[in-house]
Amino acid sequence: MRKSIRFLNEFLSVYRSGFKNNTMTVALYFIFSSIWIFSSDNLLSLIFKDPKIISSFQTIKGMAFVLFSSLFLMILLYNNFSKSLTIQKKMEVKLLEDRENIHSKAELYDLMSGYLLEGNTDVHDLLVNIFHFIISKVPESDYGSVYMVSKDKVEFIDVMGYDLSTLNSLDMDPKQFEMFTFGLRKNEIAEKKLEMKLGPEKYKVYSKHNPPIHESIYIGLTAMDDLKVGLSIDISKKTYENKKTTFTKQTIQELKDLQLLLTAMFRMKANVGIKNILQKDIVNSFIAALEYHDEYTKGHSDSVANISIALGKKLGLSVDELQELNWAALIHDIGKITVQKSVLNKNGKLTEDEYDQVKRHVLIGEDFLSKSDSLVEISKFVRHHHERWDGDGYPDGLRGKDIPLYSRIICVADTFHAMTSDRPYRKALSNRIAIEEIISNREKQFCPDVVDCFIELFC
Repeated sequence: MRKSIRFLNEFLSVYRSGFKNNTMTVALYFIFSSIWIFSSDNLLSLIFKDPKIISSFQTIKGMAFVLFSSLFLMILLYNNFSKSLTIQKKMEVKLLEDRENIHSKAELYDLMSGYLLEGNTDVHDLLVNIFHFIISKVPESDYGSVYMVSKDKVEFIDVMGYDLSTLNSLDMDPKQFEMFTFGLRKNEIAEKKLEMKLGPEKYKVYSKHNPPIHESIYIGLTAMDDLKVGLSIDISKKTYENKKTTFTKQTIQELKDLQLLLTAMFRMKANVGIKNILQKDIVNSFIAALEYHDEYTKGHSDSVANISIALGKKLGLSVDELQELNWAALIHDIGKITVQKSVLNKNGKLTEDEYDQVKRHVLIGEDFLSKSDSLVEISKFVRHHHERWDGDGYPDGLRGKDIPLYSRIICVADTFHAMTSDRPYRKALSNRIAIEEIISNREKQFCPDVVDCFIELFC
């Protein structure tokens, strides 16, 4: 029964993803053939009364059927092929875009991990690099700036399109300088407010060297209590008038996501040193960023950690071992920050390329954590939490007890919570069905000792 249901689901998935066109072609061909076969004799009898003439037309009728049905089938197949070709081209374009997005996120990931895990990274250099990264990824922008605001002054670090020396010579009042968590201003509102705050004389100096702005996005990042940093991404009045360019909804959403990730990064760096990077409040800030990025993993990290700890206790782990297991479980999916949001939240079957993206999250998570000597052990558990007991897992195909124990524990906890949670492609399974799946995959996907402890806890 279960195999029949699985086959039906697979057929419907294939049908929706493209096979529907082929099914329609067959159905139309069948209808056309049936009409011809059942109606042609009646048509001949209406036209000709002589049986000999009707009989002589039978061969011609057969040839006509072959000719017309072949032509009809060719038209249907051509239309289907054209649709398939269009879909293929769209998929190729999307694949190129996806690869570019992966490369972009890898760049950002390198910037963030370098700042967090290397003590000698200069904040100015980091901000300049982040600024240029954002500018390069926002096609609508033609101007921008990155700045630091302290109690005493406003300092512009780098710009695109503006005159840096003019901006810093204006001696702006930090108390009057607006800082946004995230702000969008249209219709030259930002330009009018700037003119009002600077006053006639300063604005005259400013406008002599800098263009008027039509639309701006502000990204605010609090680095520490007495220092704030921010960026503005702008569209000039001239560009808007010539091309009617405005920021798209996609750009706005991507910049909001980026603001959250960068805020979490600065909070981590400001509050703790490298040796204490896994303090719970800091880990939670990164988890919050991940859950914002992947809307279907709300509370997932905490739940996986809680189940893992319960299993660890059943397996007799010490207090120190349980603490290490807890940290590994909490951040087991941290590498998903670099996976495209559209892939993580896709309502349907992943393509092979999309699945490869998802599988890379274990390697990215390991790479991020292994840059610190104090996190090397935990990074190993993150890398291997998708290995299988039978050796068919990833990324290394480890088998049996070659898989680290913490990874084996997290694998069971992660799978159970994923099955019992709503996902983009299906509703949550009941606890009973999820438990049956865990048990049926004992010694296949899961470590038998961990499954036995799981049964004691949940059955």
